[in-house]
Amino acid sequence: MVKYFSPKTSHLRVPMIEDNNPEIDQKEIIKKVEKIVSGELNAHEQDFIDISKQFNERNKLTSEINKVNSLLDILEKASKPRTKIPMTLDRFPFNKSKKLQSFILKLYEIIFREQREINYSVLESLRAFYTVSQEVSILRNEVTALIKKNNDLFAQVNYQSRELAKYRQTFKKTPSQQENNSHSTTSAKTISEQEVPSDPEAIDMDSLYLSAMDTFRGSREDIIERAQVYLKFFNEANAGTKERPIIDLGSGRGELLEVLKKSGKIARGVEQNKYMLAECKQMNLEVIDHEAIEYLNTLPDNSVGAVTALHLVEHLPFNELLNFLKEVLRVLQNDGVAIFETPNPENIIVSSYTFNFDPTHLKPIPADYLKFLMETIGFSSPETLKLHEPEESKRINETTETAIRVNHFFYGAQDYALVAYKK
Repeated sequence: MVKYFSPKTSHLRVPMIEDNNPEIDQKEIIKKVEKIVSGELNAHEQDFIDISKQFNERNKLTSEINKVNSLLDILEKASKPRTKIPMTLDRFPFNKSKKLQSFILKLYEIIFREQREINYSVLESLRAFYTVSQEVSILRNEVTALIKKNNDLFAQVNYQSRELAKYRQTFKKTPSQQENNSHSTTSAKTISEQEVPSDPEAIDMDSLYLSAMDTFRGSREDIIERAQVYLKFFNEANAGTKERPIIDLGSGRGELLEVLKKSGKIARGVEQNKYMLAECKQMNLEVIDHEAIEYLNTLPDNSVGAVTALHLVEHLPFNELLNFLKEVLRVLQNDGVAIFETPNPENIIVSSYTFNFDPTHLKPIPADYLKFLMETIGFSSPETLKLHEPEESKRINETTETAIRVNHFFYGAQDYALVAYKK
């Protein structure tokens, strides 16, 4: 376990150095401490470049931390007032007179007071510096665990993908092919019967996807609260009227549609998951069963006031994404607004771990790149909204550059939205 330095609990000592000895070369000690701490910070800086390389240096890091503790103990002793005269003066005639010893101690107090104050200031600065280094070390361990979970998840997804491919291959066979297969050897037939379930509905993907959304994305109440942020953009675009309706593509469980309905706005959802469709219809929300881009193709030019797609674009191959953006721009009326929400890959935990909770995700899209695509296609004034910050208790409560960068890359916004207009 990493040892947090404390003058009361520290047991490390450097031999041949006497306690409270002002003759210690403080500059040399400070240089050694700075060199070790600088090495630690450089190592943590490398975490942002190649995390895996830093994990292999864990033992070396612990050894260096122990060295820092030892040197800080020495520096702390040198910053305290002397309680006895130096060994070089602990002899005749100085050791025969208590008054003389008291005088010598006071003289040392006067001569070395400024040096002790400097030592103390340096010590406190290094302690603060070192504490941040230890916090980064703890975060590194957390990332190690997250990467392991991520690898396990990938393995499970790969296994399920292989199994699903087997089912698809089996159910695509024609009756004649299945008849031919029945004449195969007994051993081959037995293996086939063991690998492929007899019930083609054994895996209900729509049900599985809805269950995953309920588990990982958040409760309906949470998503409804998050969706409130978009109301001001609909109001500014005068969207949600009969002449300027709102189209919500990939409307899911209908949280945004519910918010819009309660706000008195006219909106229509587009969804293909049969269970999500049923849930929306039970709440009397207007939702149609259609694929998103195909539905846009059916709409006239300049026919809607707003188009939203919350957590949809990360599912699209690149060519489909370009076509999707072009179609959204085509159907929007002048001053109409488009809102696209997606996971934020700038957050390392999101891009390397939670993004993979949905196996239908293709790849995360950086906000700057999506903004570039929208501007290139013809959208006006795209604005990036950083959304859904983690709990404040998870962030490092420091103002150092290292703490700021760790908070940004590990505990920054989990999602972002791009809001753009047609002019």
